[in-house]
Amino acid sequence: MTRRRPVSRALLAGGLALLIGGAFLRMTWSRQREVEQSRARMLGTDFAHRLEVEFQRFSTVSETLALFAAGPDCASLQPSFRRLLRQFPSIRGVRRQRGDERCETLDPRFALGRETSERGRLADEAPGKALTTVQGPYVTPAGSKVALVEHRLPREAESDEGPSETITLVIDLVQAMAASGVDRLGNAGYLFAFVRSDEDAAGAPPILGAAELPGERITIDLGLPGQSWTLAIARRGGWYPVGTLAAGIALVLLLSAMAGFSTYGLLLQPEMLRMEVQRRKERLAKAREALHREAAEKAQVQEQLDQELTHDQLTGLHN
Repeated sequence: MTRRRPVSRALLAGGLALLIGGAFLRMTWSRQREVEQSRARMLGTDFAHRLEVEFQRFSTVSETLALFAAGPDCASLQPSFRRLLRQFPSIRGVRRQRGDERCETLDPRFALGRETSERGRLADEAPGKALTTVQGPYVTPAGSKVALVEHRLPREAESDEGPSETITLVIDLVQAMAASGVDRLGNAGYLFAFVRSDEDAAGAPPILGAAELPGERITIDLGLPGQSWTLAIARRGGWYPVGTLAAGIALVLLLSAMAGFSTYGLLLQPEMLRMEVQRRKERLAKAREALHREAAEKAQVQEQLDQELTHDQLTGLHN
């Protein structure tokens, strides 16, 4: 009965230590998660802004090139197209389409195998209005991922039956993302993917980046001309590393066990003292009995010696 109370109290102390350690671990996990997500959002926002600026620059280039290429023939445009490709590493091809007439300078690795249906969606735009859009991304037969930045020159009126003219830039998406600082996300241990933001693309696979993002993710919207993309970011192994979480759980369990054993030891000290005092009392009583026996034996021996000295051993008479 005396042992049950210290054991129960020790278990209670261990349980309280476990609860406190678990709460502290949860608070630490939440804080670490917030810090990691804040860092990821900061890097993702910076990357998204740089990518938006990069595509805005492509849009400006396509608009400027459309004005420049409105008059000259194809042979006169080819040197300018080649200089443009050397100046902008992310631009892999330039195309001017005037009716059925096509003038282009294109890296063969980034040539599309077939025209896409999205290319024809600009034909119904209102006359007198220039439009720049980003189309894609597309995968070329060579495996390159590209986007098209297209600027269509406006018609003067609905009755204008002249050939429409467009300038299309073929953009190497990998190079454009590298120029926008995507390596900072990868070096920090984050996975990312681009998905379309429109409702029709709900549940569709990513258009670019990792095929699958593990766990919880944060999202950042991008505004591209004619496109609405969302940048999704997740961390490899989750926002709180599994190894660190396991080490924290093990430490909490160890501390709770130490608290339980320490409490049990402290609670047992009074009883252990009482037991030690009882053992010493028993030893003193045994020692006292031994002394009494020894004294009785000495008295008996002394009496026998006195008898032998004062009496004759044969007659028993006093000497």
